[in-house]
Amino acid sequence: MGTGRASTQTTGGQGAEHPVEVQHVDSSIAPTVGSAPIIQPTPASVATQPVPVSTQESASTLVQPSPTPEPTPVQPTPEPFPLTPEIVTPPGDVEAPEFRGIVQWINSDPLTMEELRGKVVLIDFWTYSCINCQRTLPYIRDWHDKYGEIGLVVVGVHAPEFQFERKEENVRQAVADQDVTWAVAMDNGFQTWRSYQNRWWPHKFLIDEQGTIRFHHIGEGAYRETELHIRNLLAEAGVDVSGIQVGGVTGG
Repeated sequence: MGTGRASTQTTGGQGAEHPVEVQHVDSSIAPTVGSAPIIQPTPASVATQPVPVSTQESASTLVQPSPTPEPTPVQPTPEPFPLTPEIVTPPGDVEAPEFRGIVQWINSDPLTMEELRGKVVLIDFWTYSCINCQRTLPYIRDWHDKYGEIGLVVVGVHAPEFQFERKEENVRQAVADQDVTWAVAMDNGFQTWRSYQNRWWPHKFLIDEQGTIRFHHIGEGAYRETELHIRNLLAEAGVDVSGIQVGGVTGG
């Protein structure tokens, strides 16, 4: 793990770039063990006195064979749900940062990445007056409706482009007008934005059940690809999505 953006697939799209300077976050590197473990020598066998054997019986009658232990039955490992065959979700090695500097939560109690372990998390950096963000909302709504009850958590991190977008009453009104029913975190100070080294609206991050960033996409588009990655991460978490149709939004 190193400094910089998560080493996941990035597909370009239409998006707005934010001029705030990105503060890079150093990722910790696990220490490497440089020496082999010390192996304790096996103690030498202790000499014992021979067992006297009567002339009327042989040694074979004194030494009873050990009973053959019964084999322990092996429980079969349950088969995981199949992943989507047409796309491979790349492995990740960057842990998703915690939410920082959130001034208000809408549609949800305050959340932490730690308590979301075990869930698949979609984080969407957006701002309500951004037309590019607005065009992605029908797809996010579709994913939330289809997968929200079986393990997907959507969090819209609202980072304001303009001063009027910092006002809670304006954001609440936009959330209602745009039918945003998932959790919204108001990141007025761009602290969570910087933690993810973000520069764009919209920018989506997919995080697996272990809290690792596995995929991200900048801008509009790649809706089918993103949904297939969502399905793969849910399948990794043991969720059966085989009965849920991919797509469903016109133009997706």
